[in-house]
Formats: sequence, C-alpha cells, structure tokens
Amino acid sequence: MLAEVPTDGGLPGLGLRELSDVGPAGPATATEDGVVMLTKSGAIALARSAKGPVRKGKIDSVPEPAAAFAVLGRGPAVAGGYAHWVSGGRLHRRRADGSGELESLADDARDGARVAAAVVKGGTAVAYVARADSDGTSRVKLWLGQGRTLDLTVEGAGASSVALASVDGRLIAVSIDGRSAMTPLHARSISIDGPGPPELGPDVVAWVAGPAHAFTEVSAGSDGTSAWALLPIERDATHFGLATVPLGSEPHMDAEVAFLEYPNGIDLAPVATARLCGKPYVALARPAAAAPRSPQELVLAPIAGGETAVLANAAGFAAVSLAAAPGGGLVVYVADGRTWARGLECR
Repeated sequence: MLAEVPTDGGLPGLGLRELSDVGPAGPATATEDGVVMLTKSGAIALARSAKGPVRKGKIDSVPEPAAAFAVLGRGPAVAGGYAHWVSGGRLHRRRADGSGELESLADDARDGARVAAAVVKGGTAVAYVARADSDGTSRVKLWLGQGRTLDLTVEGAGASSVALASVDGRLIAVSIDGRSAMTPLHARSISIDGPGPPELGPDVVAWVAGPAHAFTEVSAGSDGTSAWALLPIERDATHFGLATVPLGSEPHMDAEVAFLEYPNGIDLAPVATARLCGKPYVALARPAAAAPRSPQELVLAPIAGGETAVLANAAGFAAVSLAAAPGGGLVVYVADGRTWARGLECR
C-alpha cells in the first residue's frame, strides 16, 4: 500500500529531469509525445519535446494566449492517437496532434465531467458520465465505436466520476457515486475481444467512503496484473487523505483500504497515475502543512509503497497528469497561473 518514506532527491529507479514552462494555465494532459492542451473552442494545442524523448525535457511552449484556455477545465483523455473530452453535452474527440476534424461521439454526456480512455483490441474505449436522468441520476457509459455504447452503471446506482485501468488485456472500470453522506466505489472488469459484444464482470462495491464534494474524482492505476483505485476524500470529520483501494486482478468486496493522510483537507485535490519504468506511480497534490491556506506540494510516489519525492511547491495546484513513455514518462501540472511539465527518466 502507498506509504510515505520521504527523500530529498529523485526516487530509486526514477530520475527527475528539467522543468518546462508550457504555457498559460489550462486543461492539459501528459502524453508520450508531449503536452496536449484543450482550448475553449475545442482546438488542440500540442507542446512537443523540444529535443529528444519527453523523458529528457525540454518541452516546447504553446503559442496560444491565456484567454484561449479555461483555467479549471478538465484535461482531455488521450488514447489511440486521439484526445477525448466533454463539451456542450457532447463527447468529442480530435486527433491529439491537433489535425483533422472535430468528431462528436455521443450527445448525452454530462457537462463538466471528466473522461477516461484506454486502447483496447480493435480500437479505443472511452468511459464518460452521462447526463442526469429525470430523477437526477447520472450513470457511466462506455463508447467503443460507432453504434457501440453500453451502460456500465447498474440499475439503482449512480456515478459522478469514472476511471479506467488495463489489467491482463482487460479493462477495470472504477466509478464513484459521490454523495453528501457516503460515497460508494464501484468496480467491474470488461473483456473486449474485437467487434463482438464485451463481456462485463459483476458490479462490485469495493468500498464505501465518506462524503464527497463536487470536485472529488476517482483515479485508477495498474501494474499490468493488479489494479488500484485511488480516491482523495475525508477519512473522518477531522482527517483527509488519499485512499488506496486494492482491486487485484478482479474487483472484490472488503478491500483493505490504506490512507495516506494529508496535513489538512484540500479541494481541489488532483491525483494522477501511470506505470513508469515497470512500476505504478501516483502523483498527488496536498497541503504542505496543517495551517489554513498552507502552500501545497506536488508529490510523486510508487502506489505499492516506498520513497516519495516532492516535485514542486505552489500556492495551489489545479490539475496534474502523468504519462508513461519509452524510458520514463512525463508529469504535467497546472499551478500559479501556468502549465508546467517535467521529464521522468528510468535509471
């Protein structure tokens, strides 16, 4: 489980490289090609590596002005060469390099909701939160291509956030139904074998957390054979932290949840995961101290436990994104009015 062993430098097996100022604060996603940013108009701005692979840095800057970006917008989910996001009640995609036409994949998406995407056999799977029904309940849907959309949320349940992890050639979808009293965390496996109907595993309530807030988001990580759900949430009335919920290779009930406590509560509480150098890592923002309005720090750590490294300090972090790349990866974050990127190199 995620446990803290602070270190002053990098992490064993993972080096921290040059910091790049990518551009104004805005919706940004780390990829193996650079930083994908989404403008208010639905255009894609790609900041590529200026020299060599992204793990080395330096990343170019985007030319767009600050007015082109929504500071607190959701970064697009990038998979299969496309960026996916929700705008105007529609699930959209465009090529991640900014070329090609804007495509509308579904017209029932909930505005403001985050999207998750993963490469699967025969294409890309895109999970999104659908618009609320007449009872005010939203559910998760999975888009697999033209005419191939299925419900992932079972009858009687709802969803406010969704994430995907790849495990042994399958997907594990995790979602939360954020409520003011309690927050059920649902998980189920999905086997996709080409154009045929996907095989859905049972919907499992792996854990029931405490109250959620409007910005509470669930994340999912994997080492290729096991998955974890990660949720920044209240532990009780006076404690807040990152809950790590082990799901294994197949979701199950009664998971042994571990908490990495923060010095104080935080909202926004960005979290991102990626498999770097063969290990699943998490990047998280948290208060640097318990005092109200404390500065925040961005921390990188292995999900399975070990040393942690502080990547940056800021007045506040609006978002963080983590991506694997050959020989390392890239971390991208939005803080203090700018979008920043830093290479991560296997060593």
